[in-house]
Amino acid sequence: MKKISIIVPVYNVERYIERCVESICQQTYTNTEIILVDDGSTDSSGKICDELAVKDPRIRVIHQQNSGLSAARNAGLAVAKGEYIAFVDSDDYIAQEMYSVMIENMEKYDLDIIGCTSFRDKGGKISGKDGDGAIRIMEHDEMIELALDDYDVAAWDKVYKKCIWNGLRFPPGRLFEDSAVSYLYFDKAKKVGFIDRAFYYYVKNQNSITQTSFQPKGRYDYYKAYLERLDFAESKKLPCRAICVSRLLKAALSCLTAVYICEKTQENEMIYQELKKTILAYRDEQDAGCRLNAKYKLYLYTFGRIDSIHKVGAYLSLKSKQWKKRKSSK
Repeated sequence: MKKISIIVPVYNVERYIERCVESICQQTYTNTEIILVDDGSTDSSGKICDELAVKDPRIRVIHQQNSGLSAARNAGLAVAKGEYIAFVDSDDYIAQEMYSVMIENMEKYDLDIIGCTSFRDKGGKISGKDGDGAIRIMEHDEMIELALDDYDVAAWDKVYKKCIWNGLRFPPGRLFEDSAVSYLYFDKAKKVGFIDRAFYYYVKNQNSITQTSFQPKGRYDYYKAYLERLDFAESKKLPCRAICVSRLLKAALSCLTAVYICEKTQENEMIYQELKKTILAYRDEQDAGCRLNAKYKLYLYTFGRIDSIHKVGAYLSLKSKQWKKRKSSK
């Protein structure tokens, strides 16, 4: 039985961390190394991690200054000793048989990466659908095109051969880190599988390490990830370039929404000018809107012509989000 290193980035999740770690400790696949990376928590999360490590020798705790999710995952990757790698976010939890079933199929079909589906846990209310366990297997070329079209971006619902992460890390200091690396690890895989079973429980938590506010910085990081994807597709001369252009325009327009509702600063003006350059450079290309819904197609067409349409839409989007947040907190 090969060892799997399970990396858990931890930041201010004292309400959730015990449930998360217990679900990993209770795995039917027992040859595990559990790496908890306390990313400068200001609550009792770090202390809880140390207490859990005393109870189970498979747990290793790393304490570091707050550096973000990418840096926390990278710290875990730097010390991981397992032949397999997995990630679990510290407010989430997993089904008891997750790694047994996934690794069994990984070895049966000689896969480099295997993914599964997930449930959503919102305040204890579980949504989502479990599947029949069917396996879909894809070779490299099919997988990389799907990855560039946003197929299964999350890092946490998968098991990887450790070699996939050789020379590859999450971008420190950036949000939407999964979008920035998912196509890169799929590009390193010869064969990828997906099992139609929901083993992962994703907890909708507004204080999560992965959550971001309605600010240009986070959306700009999202935009940069898709700019890098387009560069990648062009360098490889991939046939999915048009899809990458459309995804990039959507990311640019999403970032522009945040710019419109935030105060005018020098940084936001620089972001605006870069977004403007990108939108105008690609807007008139054939199939530029192939991945845009009606709202974003309208924003794309009216950019620089009737900007008030997007600005009003941005304001309404913010108010809607604030209303939903107030409603969910009651």
